[in-house]
This record gives sequence, structure tokens and C-alpha cells, in this order.
Amino acid sequence: MATYVNNLRLKEITTGDEDGTWGTSTNTNLELITDGFSYGTKQLAADANETFTMPDGTADDSRSFYLKITSAVSLTATREVTLGPNTVSKVWMIENATTGSQTITIKQGSGATVDVPTGEKVMVVTDGAGAGAAVLNANPSGATGGTVTSVSGTGTVNGISLSGTVTSSGNITLGGALTGVDLTSQVTGTLPTGNGGTGSTATTYCSLTANVTGILPTANGGTGLSSIGTANQVLAVNSGATALEYKTFQNNPSITATASGALADGDPVVIKSDGKVSAITSTSATTGSPQDTGEANATGGEAVAVSYDPSAGAMLISFRDDVSNEGRTMAATISGTTISYGTMTDVDVARDVQASVYYPTENATFLCELTNDDFEVVTVSGTTVTRIAGSQFDFTQNTRSACYDASADKLIGLGAIDVATIDYVSLQAVDLTGTTITRGSNTRSAGTLLAASGLANASITHDSVKNDNTFIVSNVDGTYVQTWSCSGTTLTNVFTSAFPGVSTTSREVRVIYGSTSNSYLFFYLDESNNAYPTVIGAVRVGDSFSYGSPVVVASGAYTDLQVGYNPAANKFLVSYRGASNYKYLHEVTPDGSDLGAGSAVDISNSVAIETDTFSNIAYDSDTEQNIIGYAITSDRSVFAVIYDPATSTLTSNTFIGFSDGAYSDTATATIQVVGSVDDAQTGLTTGKKHYVQTDGSLATSPDVPEVFAGTAISATQIITKG
Repeated sequence: MATYVNNLRLKEITTGDEDGTWGTSTNTNLELITDGFSYGTKQLAADANETFTMPDGTADDSRSFYLKITSAVSLTATREVTLGPNTVSKVWMIENATTGSQTITIKQGSGATVDVPTGEKVMVVTDGAGAGAAVLNANPSGATGGTVTSVSGTGTVNGISLSGTVTSSGNITLGGALTGVDLTSQVTGTLPTGNGGTGSTATTYCSLTANVTGILPTANGGTGLSSIGTANQVLAVNSGATALEYKTFQNNPSITATASGALADGDPVVIKSDGKVSAITSTSATTGSPQDTGEANATGGEAVAVSYDPSAGAMLISFRDDVSNEGRTMAATISGTTISYGTMTDVDVARDVQASVYYPTENATFLCELTNDDFEVVTVSGTTVTRIAGSQFDFTQNTRSACYDASADKLIGLGAIDVATIDYVSLQAVDLTGTTITRGSNTRSAGTLLAASGLANASITHDSVKNDNTFIVSNVDGTYVQTWSCSGTTLTNVFTSAFPGVSTTSREVRVIYGSTSNSYLFFYLDESNNAYPTVIGAVRVGDSFSYGSPVVVASGAYTDLQVGYNPAANKFLVSYRGASNYKYLHEVTPDGSDLGAGSAVDISNSVAIETDTFSNIAYDSDTEQNIIGYAITSDRSVFAVIYDPATSTLTSNTFIGFSDGAYSDTATATIQVVGSVDDAQTGLTTGKKHYVQTDGSLATSPDVPEVFAGTAISATQIITKG
């Protein structure tokens, strides 16, 4: 495991670690070293003492050589600034730029301190001696002895005479007085040009009106032009950069670009990745009709799991039969929103299938059981399902979730392990080669996180950019997020953090990674807000998460949370058992760590569903649609439904302006950009801000994502982004 026990808190990589990523850590270290020679600012947040701690392996102004201390408020007394950690030995140049005209005292431990008066700069060094660490004044010292006794010189300056010689003793003698020089009475003659004069006593040289004819060249300070141009023209350099010319002033900023598809006058325009411009195109979401598998008797209160096998072009839907008490799975093909089911196949699981995870390198699917921690491995041909292997995790409590780690080519299971009668969160990596299963060690979570008591209190997902796996768990101590990497079948903790969305235990928590947006969605019941289903977005910043603001999806104490992602549409999908026990789904659009939730869609067609359907929503990579499975309450029949999210070419940063005319495909189009006025609109509300909608229209309310179009100055005119 890496350590940071050095004076700049750089990451010291353990020998043999970070295979393939050491370059990233080394580059970060080099950047942090340069930060140690840089300028930085830290601010006292209040009129109180404060500690600034240099963080491990991440950028922070506390590492800077020149550290300017400011304050958010005026200080009323001397305040202590503690530089941490107290083991760091380092030189700082400290500037007291606080307000309130107070001294700041620089300290590190219980040892010596250094005062920095207001407005002053002091060089200090910390000895890093731990609890008793001291701060020492490191200002360079000048000569402390000797006296300048004399400065001597000779000569005369305008009436002042100087005499004597520079020695270690004696005096300089100044005689006379400088009373000034009167240029009128005391200076005569002509001052040569070599001494700053004109070399002449004349006051008039040339009348430009009477004595100069023709055009003054630019080389002689002229314009090379004989007229002043016309109204609304400006002087500019010509295209060949050989002369000046007059050009009409461009008071409506614009650019030109190649049109991709036809553009109408006034169309909001987006820039594409190839540099071409196009009108905004969109598709509406499509919800298929719930389609019965023909199988009833799904065990009540147990999950119905779905996944997609792209090698077979088929989905799998799995559950436990309450009559036979056996796990069952069925393959189906998808065409549009129509599902064609195959024959149901029994699989050897004694409880519900908690997770169905595709393993692409072997074209197989793991069906992970809840209670006994068993898993079965099946393959699909057409709609025929064949069991090829089976084993179990080494958990001593329920398997809560699983994901496929593409970088390690392993299945990662999330469950619990019993240590001295206490259940802790644990993980296990599983390899599949042909029909051979190899299990890694059951690895207890970092920080000895207690296992969750509920069945939906834990969830795991794989990050295809960072090549690691993140889980969320909610237990009696709170809600936590941990990230783990996998090498072979060995799992290593990357970092752990408390989850900001939940201050207490949440009965249900889910997480999923979005590959197109390179962001995360967390879905949970916010127990501090009436247990409303709530989402919060996050992006990875090094070895930590940067979270957005929570967004309430539905104002009701609903349960059975499910998450999914559609990379083609770049949409997260969240589902829950809502009012009247109907199954509802929302599209959630990511924008960095921010999220925008769409309206609820009743995907069960107003039919009540069974509880505890919280396995992930599957993605059909061939039709670019999502699949949701569930059982209904009346006879516990198993259903699946297809959902195709809405799409739009509009994103938060692709809108650039309005088309300044009608253009055909491939034509060179003029686009009015920020600051320009487009006059080809209709129905605008004067004086109101307008926003681009995902279908390309304009409205006074933001859409998701929120894209500001501009302010209307009439019903037909809008200032682009202004």
C-alpha cells in the first residue's frame, strides 16, 4: 500500500504496486513537487484559529513555498495558523494579508512559534518534530556589526561642489546650493537634436494643409488612403497584410461552418465532433407493452433478474419458482419493443436470483443466488439456455450484488463474511475459463464496514475508465462508498468515503456507472426526507468522488429501487414500486456531477407488482434499449418490458448559436454566435430568458440539460446567450 510519509506528502508507491498506473502517480508527484516552489493562498474562514493541513498526494495551496494568508472576515485579535501535518519539515514564505490589522502566529506543534505582523512577510521553517513541533524564523540575516562612517566625492553639480575621497573615515563636503535652472534666462543658444532638442529656433515647420500634398504612406505614419470611408466602416489590415483598408463593422458576431443536414433560418445550432454544425434532432422515449413470460408462481418478495447476452442476441430473465422451489431462467429475443420468449430452464438455485451478470470473454452469464451464495453459469444459443458450470461465493451472508470487471476479466461478488459472530461487508473475485471456475479469497472490506441488514442495502458497479469497482452499503453506522481494484483474483481497496446523500441508514441504496458520461448515479431512499427515492450524481476526481446535489425523483415513500444505464442515449434509468404498487421509471440525464430527472413513466401499465424487485435494469446493446423484469402481485406472473429512452443531439455544451439563413446539407452556413441578435424567431416573450429544449425549440423554462439560449428583445428577436 502506498505511503505519504515525506515532507511534501507525495505518494510513495510500494514496490510492485500500481502496475500500469505508476506513471499517473509519478506525474502527480512531479506536479506536487513543483507546487512546493509555487505561490498559493489559504483563507481563514472565520475570526478564529485555523489549521491548514497539507493533504496526501493531492494538490493544495498549503504545499506552496510562498503562502499568502487571507481572511474571509476582519480579525479582532491575534489568531493562530497551524501548519499540518506536524511531521512535515518545510520552508514557507508567509504573507499576512488578513484584514483587521491583526498579527497571525504561525505554529506546528507545542514548540516555538513565529509572529507575522499584518501586511508583513516572514520566511519560516517547520521542524516536523511531531506533537512538539516548532516553527523557526528563517529570514536571512544582514550584517549585525560595523558602521558606515563616511561617503566622499569630488566635483560640482550646478553650483554644488563635492570634495573628499571615499575612505573608512572622513567626510563628504557639499558646497553651494541648487536653486533650479530657468530655461528662459539661464539657457541660451540652440539645443542640438543629439541632446533632446530640435536644432532650430523656429516654432513652425510645416503646414499639413498648405505644404503637404498626396497620400502619406503607412511607412511614414500615414494610412496610405485618401478618404475616410463610409458610415459603419472601420480601418483594418487587408487579407494579404500589405495595406490598410476600410471594412464594414461586424456588429452581429458570426462564424461559418459546413452544415450537416439542412438548416432553417433561426434554427438553434449545435457543433458536432467533426466540426460541422447541425440543427438539433431528437427522438421521443418509447415504452413497450409489458409482455408475460407465460410463467407464474414467482416466489413473492424475491427478485426477478434480467441481463443481455450480445453473443446470442438474447435477453435472460430469471427468478425462483414458488411451486418447484427451483431457480428458473428463460432466454428471449427482442425486435423493436416485442419480446419473443424461448423455453423456461431450471437452474440449481434455492433462492431468488439476486444478480444476472454477463461474462463476455466466455459468452456466458452468471446467475447469482441470494441466500446460499450459489451461482450458476449458463450460455445461450438462440433462445436455448444451457447450464455449463456452478459454484458458490465464500460469503457467510447473502450475496447482495455483483458486476463484471472488464479490466481484470473477473466477476466481482458483493456479500458479507462472519468474523467472530459479526457480519462485515466482503468481496470476492471469480474467474471463468471455459467451464472452469476459480475463486479468489473472500476479502473483508476496508475499515471493517458492517454488513447491511436489508437485502437492498448494498450495490456494486464497474468503472471502465478507472478500471475499478465501486460499491455502496448502508448499515447501522451510516452509508459508505468504497472503491476496489482487481488484479488476478486479488482485490485491493483504492479508497473509502462517507456518502453525503444519507446521514443515517437507508433501507435501499443502488449505484451504477455511466460509460458515455464517465459519471456515477447513486439511487437511495432518503430517510431524512420522508424516505423519498432520491438520486445524486458524482464524478471521480483522483481517488475521491465529487458529488452533485440530491434530486428527489418521487415524493412518496416508495421502495424496490432499480438502476440502469443506456450509453447510446447517455441516460441513467431509475425505477421503483410506486403509488398503487405500480412500477414507475424515470430517465435521469447526467451533466458532470449534476443530474436532471424526467417525469415518471408507468411501465407496468397500471398493474400492481411484487415487492423486492431491485436487480439492475439490463441494456440491449444491439437495439440500444433497456429491459426491466418484474412479477405482478395477482398471480406472481413474470413480465418484462422494453424501454427506449429519449435522445437528443443537444448537450450542455454543444449549442453555439442560431442559423443566419436557410442552408442545404454540406453548404457553408453562417451561424450567429454569442452577442449576436437573431431575428428569425416567433412567439418569444420579450424581456425573458429563453432556453433551448431537447427537441430544438425555445422556451422560458429550462429543459434537461439546462441550455441557455439568450434573452428575447422582441417576439422575433433574441440576443444569443446574452
